[in-house]
Amino acid sequence: MIFLAIFFMGLNLKAQDSIRPNIEENRDSVIIASKEGVFSLSFSGKDKLETSFSNSSSSDSLVVHMGKGEQDLKLNVPEVADSLSISSEGIDIFINKDPFGITYNFDQLWVDLQTGKRHLPGSSILVSGEEDIVPELARSGAIFTVIKEEKYGEPLRYLQLHYIFSSATEEKQRNTCDDSIITGDHCFHIEVKSTNSLDITIERQPAPFREAGEGLDSDDVDFVVHIINRTVKFVWVNGIKYTGKNYMHQGNLVVPLSFRDDKVELKVEWN
Repeated sequence: MIFLAIFFMGLNLKAQDSIRPNIEENRDSVIIASKEGVFSLSFSGKDKLETSFSNSSSSDSLVVHMGKGEQDLKLNVPEVADSLSISSEGIDIFINKDPFGITYNFDQLWVDLQTGKRHLPGSSILVSGEEDIVPELARSGAIFTVIKEEKYGEPLRYLQLHYIFSSATEEKQRNTCDDSIITGDHCFHIEVKSTNSLDITIERQPAPFREAGEGLDSDDVDFVVHIINRTVKFVWVNGIKYTGKNYMHQGNLVVPLSFRDDKVELKVEWN
């Protein structure tokens, strides 16, 4: 559930003055233009938050996009004020118009996908201008897709599945699809069970509008587990045992998967 309370004074939201979001319809987003530039916050479900920045701004404006995702977006629009408050499960975001700034307050563990930095419950960060790194955040326990445009320095459009490992005891099921215009609707059903080991089953689902692999240069998928304070001993892929350290990259577990049978079973053993 996402709750947005919007409080901006003196904004002209007529169509000719607003910055229109270039966001897929299944997302909820907020775009704010100020003298610092244009910041866009986009929610993909309740587990992932993307923030982007552009330094080209011609007006002060605010656009809220009502998406068609699983979450229900609720808006409360008072008549006057100077700040925007966004609350979702595990995170509160405050945008101030003058001086411009975005403050992220974390109530749960979130990971910055660009830097790998982990934001613990009770911590906060401030983005105040172009010089700051705008975060792309995912909640602990999140499962989602990412389209990559290169691999090993060479152009290659392929798909990654990301899982933010949350705890030693977890059991969940999730359906996820990529929602890009170019590759859209590559869908997976994922089951995760974490006890003494991490057991993951991934099934490729029939795409409603495209053939599997359409729009991609490779039909293979990288499964990325963002490891939080755990050391990997072994990785099992469809019953075959591999040394865990061979799949570690910048603190994360990255396992290339082939879906020739549309189903892959993974097992991760910890030290």
